Amino acid sequence: MSITGYMSRLPPPPEPAQLAAVVKALKGSKKPVIYLGGGTLDASPEVREFVSRTGIPVVSTLMGLGSFPSTDPLALQMLGMHGTVYANYSVDQADLLIALGVRFDDRVTGKLEVRGQQGQLLGAAAYGSSLGRRLHRVGGGALLVEARRAGPSFATRSRIIHIDIDPAEIHKNKTAHIPICSDVKPALRLLNRLLEADPVDKEQYAPWVQLRARLSTRGRHSRP
Repeated sequence: MSITGYMSRLPPPPEPAQLAAVVKALKGSKKPVIYLGGGTLDASPEVREFVSRTGIPVVSTLMGLGSFPSTDPLALQMLGMHGTVYANYSVDQADLLIALGVRFDDRVTGKLEVRGQQGQLLGAAAYGSSLGRRLHRVGGGALLVEARRAGPSFATRSRIIHIDIDPAEIHKNKTAHIPICSDVKPALRLLNRLLEADPVDKEQYAPWVQLRARLSTRGRHSRP
């Protein structure tokens, strides 16, 4: 089904120059991570080809599960407050984050916030218990939940490539160094053609990929 009013509002395919900047960023990176969201679900073949051409480890949101095989050695599973330790650690240590079809919502990025009035819960939501929460009694019986670290942190070491179909999501929660407003599927098709003509050297990522593999294997074996 093609709904004319909807289709007319979709962004055009990305310009080759935009994706050439992505290729340049890939070649300058040593510790990249691919971050998949729900916008990649209809682009699974393109995602798999992109990972095959680059050899970059993959993390996913809940909505992005299924766009890349979870049994693949490069799959680090889910990130965020419901994700794996090694997925979150990999994003924290990455020098390049390729965000495809994602919103950077607070279940992934973590967010410290204070809400409500006296007598309501004042909360800090950031990766579950990983920040080390403390409970304190305050006036009127309200509970204050404090994080031991001040302020949220997500991919602070990374340059960020953000490809998403919704212009409202670009720069909304996380500033992108290479923002591309496009449907992920045609963007990856063109990007894969560029990589076919001008491939990246997977060996430049080898130490990073090997470390990720060791961490994920250790994490899987330690599960109950």
